[in-house]
Amino acid sequence: MNTCYRFAQAAAALLIGQCLLVGNCLALTKQVSLITKQPIGDLAVAGLLSIDLHAEFMVSRTYEKDTVLNWYNCGYSGGGNNTSVGGDFGDFGFQVPYKERDAKYPRAVTIGNVRAVHFDGNDILKGNFSAESQLVGTKDMAIEVWLRNEKPAKGEVILGWQSRDGAEASAPLIYPNGFSGSDKWRHLVVNCSAAKEQWYLDGVLVSSGKRMMILKEVHVMVLGGASADKPSFKGDLAAVRLHDAAMTEEQIAHNFKGGVMLGTEMHNWWRTEPDKWWVKESEHFRHCVDKKEMAAWTSQQLKEFNEQVPLMFDMAEMVYHTYSERLAMRSSVVSVQRQDRGDGIKYKIPIQPNEGSVMGSDGHFGWSCQGAGHINPHELVHGWQSMTGGMAGSFWEAHANFPQTYNGIYQTLPPSLVSRVCMYFPAHGRNYYHDRLMFEHLAQTPEYGPMSVSKLWYDGPTATEKNPYPWIVFDRVFPHARLSFSDEYMRMLMRNVTWDYITYVEAAAGKGNTPYGNDHVVSPVNRYQEDAKGAEKDIQRYSRITLEKIPYEPEWWRVPKEMAPQQLGWNICPMTAKPGKVSAMLSGYVDPQHGADWRAGFVGVDADSQPVYGEIAKPGQLMQFEVGKSIKQLYLVVCATPSKLSSINMVGDFRSFEQEPFPYKVKLAGCEPLNLMISDKAHLKGAHHANGGGYVESSAKVDATAFVGPNARVLGNSKVLGNASILDYAVVQDSTVCDRAVVSGFALVSANSMVQDDAKVRDYARATHAIIKDDAKILEHAEQHDKTCSGNAVLKGGASSAGNVSGTAMIDGSYAKSNEVTKGKWFTWSWSTGKNDGELDEEFGGLYADYLFTIEHPWMAHDVFGATWGYLVNNPAFAVVSDMERAKPIVADAGAGTPPANRVLVLNGKNQFVELPKDVADMGKCTYTAEFKWDGARDATRVFEFTNSNGDALWLSPSEKGRLIFGIRKGAKIEGVAATKAANKGEWVTVRVVLNGPRASIFLNGVKVGENPRMTLRPDSVAATQCYLGRGLKGGLFGGMIGRFTIHSVALTDRIPQK
Repeated sequence: MNTCYRFAQAAAALLIGQCLLVGNCLALTKQVSLITKQPIGDLAVAGLLSIDLHAEFMVSRTYEKDTVLNWYNCGYSGGGNNTSVGGDFGDFGFQVPYKERDAKYPRAVTIGNVRAVHFDGNDILKGNFSAESQLVGTKDMAIEVWLRNEKPAKGEVILGWQSRDGAEASAPLIYPNGFSGSDKWRHLVVNCSAAKEQWYLDGVLVSSGKRMMILKEVHVMVLGGASADKPSFKGDLAAVRLHDAAMTEEQIAHNFKGGVMLGTEMHNWWRTEPDKWWVKESEHFRHCVDKKEMAAWTSQQLKEFNEQVPLMFDMAEMVYHTYSERLAMRSSVVSVQRQDRGDGIKYKIPIQPNEGSVMGSDGHFGWSCQGAGHINPHELVHGWQSMTGGMAGSFWEAHANFPQTYNGIYQTLPPSLVSRVCMYFPAHGRNYYHDRLMFEHLAQTPEYGPMSVSKLWYDGPTATEKNPYPWIVFDRVFPHARLSFSDEYMRMLMRNVTWDYITYVEAAAGKGNTPYGNDHVVSPVNRYQEDAKGAEKDIQRYSRITLEKIPYEPEWWRVPKEMAPQQLGWNICPMTAKPGKVSAMLSGYVDPQHGADWRAGFVGVDADSQPVYGEIAKPGQLMQFEVGKSIKQLYLVVCATPSKLSSINMVGDFRSFEQEPFPYKVKLAGCEPLNLMISDKAHLKGAHHANGGGYVESSAKVDATAFVGPNARVLGNSKVLGNASILDYAVVQDSTVCDRAVVSGFALVSANSMVQDDAKVRDYARATHAIIKDDAKILEHAEQHDKTCSGNAVLKGGASSAGNVSGTAMIDGSYAKSNEVTKGKWFTWSWSTGKNDGELDEEFGGLYADYLFTIEHPWMAHDVFGATWGYLVNNPAFAVVSDMERAKPIVADAGAGTPPANRVLVLNGKNQFVELPKDVADMGKCTYTAEFKWDGARDATRVFEFTNSNGDALWLSPSEKGRLIFGIRKGAKIEGVAATKAANKGEWVTVRVVLNGPRASIFLNGVKVGENPRMTLRPDSVAATQCYLGRGLKGGLFGGMIGRFTIHSVALTDRIPQK
C-alpha cells in the first residue's frame, strides 16, 4: 500500500508539471523529472510507466544474426533480485533451447534512422515480471505502441499477457478495425478506464466501447503474440509503453506528433550548475571539467586534452553499444531505483574526471571516473555492474576486464598470471583482475553466449544475498544446462592447455567495423597464446604440474602438496606417451563436509598446436584417450569441484575450512608424468665442471671446491664459490652461490641474486634479484625477489615475497606482499603490505610445524601452526584420553578451532601411519619433540623416520635393542644418541631431540637421558624424500597413540618442563 501511495503522489506531481491551464483547455508542458525535479521530459506520460521499452535502449542482440535475446524495461516494473526494478524480456536467450534461439527470437533491425525489433510470426519475447497490482483487473491504464507492419493478418496479436506457466492468457493487443498495412510507423494506443476502452491510431480515436482489455493478476507480458506458445505478430516494434493511468487525448496526440523517436532524447542530471564546468557531450555521454582546474593547465596539457576528448567519446560510444547491445549489461540511462523510474526520461552518462580510476555510483546511476579527457572501460563496467545485479566482491574486478575484450581492449591478459596461482581458488587476490576465463568460456560457448554472464549478475542474487559467489548459484541460474557446473568449469580449464579462446583486435578510435572502433573482430594472432609464449618458463614452473609417485602405493601418482588445488583450483599435468590408447583413473582425498569432488580429462595437442579434447571423468571413472600419430603433446587436466562450494574471502585465512586443499592421486596406464623443467642441455659455450659434471657456461666462474651436479647448470656471469652445491636440475643464472649454500631440485637463482652461508633454495623455488643468507630457506614453489631473506626464515608453498624476511618468520601458502617480516606466520595476499586473518606477527621461537591431533579429519594431519600438513594413511582412529592419563592438556592455536584438547591419534601398529612433507627433514640445527604412548608390542618401531630410497634415514625409536634412540644413517655411516633404557610402554611420554651443531641431546619427560657431542651428520644430510610418523622405510610400524609432534628449525634449550 505504501508503494502504491508513493507512486500515486509521484504521478500527481508529474501531472501538475505536465498540464498548464489555458482558458478551458490544457496545453502540455515538459514532463517533470523524478531525478532533477525539473520539467525536462518531452514524452507525455499518464501516471508513470510500468513498462517503457524503446529499441533505442538496451536491446541486446547476437553478433551472428542480430537475434534479440534480451530487452530491458526502462520502466519501474520488474527487475533482478539485487536491483528489483526494470525487468527484462527474453531472459538473455534462455527461454528456449539454445539451438532454437535464431528461430524463436526476433531480430534487431534499423529502418531509416529508427531502431526496432522485427518479429516474423514465430518469435516472442516474454517478460520476467508480473503485471503490477495497480494495472490488473479494471484499473485505469494505457498501452502505447509504435509498430510497423506492411501486411497485417487477421487475428494477428501484437502482444499479450499470460500466466507464468502459459496455461492462461489475457489482454491481447490486436490491430483495430480498419488497420491497413504500411511501411510507415504507426502509433497505436489503447486507453482503458474502469468500464471503457478507447483505441487511437496515429492520434485519432478509431474505436470506443466496453472494456475488453483486462490484465489478470500475476500475468506477464509477451511481445510477439498472445502467449509464448502462440506467436503471430509479423512486423516491427520500436516502442512499447504501459502507463499506469489513462492518457488524455492531448497526451496521445502529443506523443503521436512527436514521432517514433519521442522519448529517446538524452537529458542531464549531473553537473548542471551554469558557468562552473567546461562541458562536452556525445550521443550518450557527458564530460564536465572544473574550469578552475583547467585554468591551471599548461598550454601543452590543454592541447593534449583537446586532442584526447574526441578519442574518449569514440571509445565511450563504442563500449556503450557493446556492453548494452551485445552483452546485455544494463546501462545507466535510467536510474536503478524504483522511485526514480517511470517518467519516460533518459539521461546522459557521466564521464567524471578524477585523479585515479574508480567506479562512479550514487546509488541511482553508475559511471566511470578517471583522468580528464579519458574513459576507463573497466570502470564503466563497474558502474554498469551496479545497474545490472551483484556478484561476490573479487569477481567484480575479474568481470570488469571482460566486456571490453570484444572491442579488442585487453586491460589484462590472463594466461601468465592465472597460471602462476592456478592451484588456488578463482578470483584470488593474486589474479582477480585477470581471472575472467570462465566468463569468456561461457560467452564463447553457444549454449550460453555473451549475454549469459549478465544473466549471472542479474539472476544470481537472492533476497538475502545480494552479491553471491557466482559458481554457487550457477546451476540455479542455468537449471536446464546440458552439463553441470563442475563439468562446464572443467571444459573451460581444458582450454587452458593451448589457451583455446577467441581473442579480438582493437582498432584506432573512429575506425573499425563500427563508427567508433572494432567490435567482435577476431585477432589474426591469438593474444592469449602470445602472452603464454612470453611467460612459457613461468607457466612450466607453476601450472604444468609434475605428479609424484606415492612410495607406499607404487601404482599411484599424486599432486605435490603445495600444488594440491583449493576449491576450483586446477592442475595441468604433462604426460609422456607413445601412440596408442592411454588411460587414467582419479581418486581423491575426500572430506565429506566439503562434498569433495574432482573432474579430470586428457587433452592432446597436435602438430598444428590445436587441442584434441578427451572426455571428462569423475573420480573412479576410467578416462581413455587415443594418442594418434598427430598428437605431439599430452596433458591430464584436473580440477577440484566440490559439490558444497564456499564463498571464499580473498583475504581470508589460508588455513580455514573454506580454503582447505583437495589433493588427489591418479593411476595411469600407457603414459607417465613428464617434467617439462627437464630441458635439453644448453647449446652454449662452456664445459662440464670437474666436481660433479654439471654444465658451466664459459662466462661463469665455479671454484674447484664447489659441486655442480651432472644435470645442474651455471649460466651467464654466475659464480659458484667455496663449498656451495648446485644439485639436481637447478639453474644459477647471472648470480652468485657461495659458502655452504645449496641450490637443488628445479630451483632457479637469477638476476644478480646471492645465496650464501648455509642458505638453501630448493624444489621449484626461485630467488630473483634477491639475497638469501644465514640459514634461510626458499622451497617448494616459493619465491623471494628484490629483497633479502635471512636468519632462520622460511618461504615455502606458493609464497612470493617482495620484502625483507628475517628471524624465525614462516611464510607459506598463497602469501604475496612486500611486508618487512622478522617473525610470525604469514599465508595470504595483500595489496603491497598487510596482515589478514590467520596471520600472526608474533615470535614463535623457531616453531616450524605442530601436529596436534585435536582436529579429527578424514585424511589430513593438521599442522596447527602453519600449512605443513600431512596425510593420514589407512584411516587411523582418533581417541579422547583423560587428563589424568595424559600430560597437561595442550590447546591448539586459534587456527585449529576449539576441539577436545585431549584428542589423540591412534595407530594400530599394522598398516596405519602419517606421511609428512619432506621439508620436515631439511634441517641443520633443529628440535624434534614427540608425545606418545607406545604399546611396546615390538622392538625397533619408529615414532618417526625420515628417509630416502637408498635407506639413508633419521629416526626416533622408543626401543631399539632395549634403548630409546635417535639415529642418523648416511650410507654406511650411523650416528646418534641413545638413553640407557627404552621408553616405558603403556605410558604417555614426551621425547625431545635437540640438534645443535655437533651436539645431539635426547630428553625423556624433561630429563636429559643421552648426549652425543660429536655428531657430524645432520637431518639434511639424509636428503629425505619420505617422511613418516609411525613407521619406517621398511616397517617399524608404531602401535599406540601420538598426542603431538612438533618441529623447530632452531635448537631449543637443553630442558623441557617436566610432567
